[in-house]
This record gives sequence, structure tokens and C-alpha cells, in this order.
Amino acid sequence: MPNINGLEQSDPTILDVSHRNGFPTGSVPGGPGGSYGSGESDSGKSDGGKSDSGKSTNGKRRGIIIAVIVAVLIIIGGVIGWRIMASRSYANAMGDCRTQVNALADAQKTAKSQLEKANAVVGTDANNVADATTLTTLKTAISDVDVDAASLSCNDGAPARELRSVADSAKTAIDKLTTSTTALGKAVKAVESSKDAKTLGDAKAALQKQIDAAEKLMATSKGKVKDNDRSRHALERRIADAKTVLKSATAADDTTLNSLKSATRGVGSSIDAVNTSVREKAAADRKAQEAAADKSRCAAIVGVYAPANSGGGPAVDAGCNIGSGAWPASQYVSGSYKNLGGGRFSWSTSDGSKLTYYPAGTYAPLQSTMTPEFLAPAGITDPTNTPKIEVHDNPNSMGGIGTLMFKG
Repeated sequence: MPNINGLEQSDPTILDVSHRNGFPTGSVPGGPGGSYGSGESDSGKSDGGKSDSGKSTNGKRRGIIIAVIVAVLIIIGGVIGWRIMASRSYANAMGDCRTQVNALADAQKTAKSQLEKANAVVGTDANNVADATTLTTLKTAISDVDVDAASLSCNDGAPARELRSVADSAKTAIDKLTTSTTALGKAVKAVESSKDAKTLGDAKAALQKQIDAAEKLMATSKGKVKDNDRSRHALERRIADAKTVLKSATAADDTTLNSLKSATRGVGSSIDAVNTSVREKAAADRKAQEAAADKSRCAAIVGVYAPANSGGGPAVDAGCNIGSGAWPASQYVSGSYKNLGGGRFSWSTSDGSKLTYYPAGTYAPLQSTMTPEFLAPAGITDPTNTPKIEVHDNPNSMGGIGTLMFKG
């Protein structure tokens, strides 16, 4: 069979082209039916001897087949498209589910970390915070955080609607957990801030207390220090520096707290120095007063005192020194004077003697050893009403028991 455009024509009807395609009805050029424009009508017979009705039937059959094929292709395409879209939708559902579940796990991890910190902070002593209500708020915030409230997973093979439901539940849980965790974080910070405020307040109060004490000491120690006011000038500088530190202390950071503590110690040290100088001057003043008084301790008892059985004895001067006479001279020992009350007093001398003066009308213990016969040679008939000095620990005392000397 002749070849048209490189194709073997097995059925002349397949090359039949209608006017609807823009070509005249008739046989294809070179075919058994002749060429275009041969003048043969559609009702004529073809070279194959087939009628026009046969061509029409075959054309309809081809149209139906083509339509069926197209319909099938459309259905197949639709099914494939639907499956692709369904697959994509499922993948999206699974992806969203896993994203939300993973996000929930991260939120739970963050919440657990916050809870650990919160549980450590909530144990803070109420006395160590400026506002104790922050601890109450923190306790409530801790109870509001439910880390294990939602345990969700995206199971392989689960329907897309189930995956979407899990994703929605996870998102709801995340929102709730995020809200409670955020509130917990704020509550923790509130307690820490209150604790810092208390620490700062206490440190500032301690420094202010030292400043107040220092200023009071500056007023009361004027003219009362031994070091020509050097310690007071140092304290004055410390006070000025401390006030500067106090004024600049606005945050409870380590640097500020250390500055406050250092200033407090500095003022305290300077206070101690002033107090020490005050005590030293007071001691020096007392010593000077005692030295002046020592020169006249015995002014009221000046005279010669002798044992009853002796014709002479030592002389006592205003400074309580024992003068020459029957006994060796000895000097008053500074600071040894003691007022015993009732006009009695005692003192020591450089030879190791301890002397006690008994005014008239008082009884001296050694009187019990002296009989009237012993006292008679000295003309002492009433030893109690005679001024006397009892001496102990003196090498001249009789038998080591002491000596009683009467004023002559």
C-alpha cells in the first residue's frame, strides 16, 4: 500500500479528513481515490469499495474510544492527583504534629528547669526578703505549673485527623505551660529582687548605724583623746567617705555590697581608735589625779607614831612616806592607797610594809594582843580612842605578827 508522509496506509478510512478540519472532502492525494479537487462527492465510493455509512460508523467508534480513553485518563489523573494531595496533606499533618509535640517537649524541659530553680528559691527565709508576699506568690506559681499534664505522640499510620487533633492538643498544652512558666519566672525574679533589696537595705542600714555612732562619738570625744585629735580627724574622713558610698548604693551587686561592708568596717575601726584614745587619756588623767592626791593622802594624820613599848617611832608625812626615826625611811608606793571607809585607809611603802590607819574611836585587830600593862609605859589607857597605825610585813615588826603604833 502506498506510503503517505512515511506512513503505510493500512486503512484508507483513517486518512479521511472532513471539512471540519479545514480540508475538502475526498481522498488524499496519491491515494486510490485520486487527488484533492477531483470533484468526487462524499457520497461516492472509496477505492476500498466501502460506503460512506461505513466510514461514519468507524468514525463514531473511534470518537467513543478516544472519549473513553480520555475519560479514563482523566479519572486516573484525578485519582493520582487526589492521592498526591492526600499524601501531601498527611505529610503536613504528620509534620505539624511532630513539630508541636517536639515544641511541647521543649516547653516541658524549660518548665522543669524553671521549677528546679523555683524550688530552690522558695525555701528563702521570709526574714531575708524585703516583701514576704513574693514568697507566697512564688508558691502559688509553682503549683500552677503542671509539666506532665500532656503526654502526646504522633503515631505512624494514625489518621490525619488524629494527627491534627494531637497537634492542636500539643499547641494548647504549650500555650498553657508557657503562660504558667512565664508567671513562674516572674515570681522567681520577684523573690530574688526582694532578697537583693533586703540585702542592700540591711547593708545600708548597718553603715548608717555606724555613721550615726561615729557622729555621736565625734561630738562626745572632743577634747577627750590623748593623740591630739589624730584619731578624731581620721574618723571624720571615714564618715565623709561612708556617706558617699551610702548615697551611691542603689543596686545589690557584689561591688556595691562590698563597698558598703568595707565602709562599715572602716568607720567601725576608726570608732575603735577614737575610743581607745579616749580611754588612754582618761587613764592618764586618773593617774595624774592620783599622783596629785598621793601627795596629800596622809595630810590629816601627819605625826610620829611609835609602839607602846618604845619611846620613838617613824614619822608619817602628808604623802604617806615614812620618815627617819627608829625605823628605816621608806616611800609611799604609788597607787597603793585604799579607802576602807569609816576614816580608815591603807597603803604600802617601798620596804614592803603594808600600813593601815585607824582613827580614834576605831578598833585595830592587834589591840587584842596588848595588855594594859604593855600600854601603860606609853601612857595609853584607851587604845581605841587613840589614832593608830597597824603595820604588817615589815622586817621591824615583832615576830612577824605586825606592829601597832600609836600617834604621839
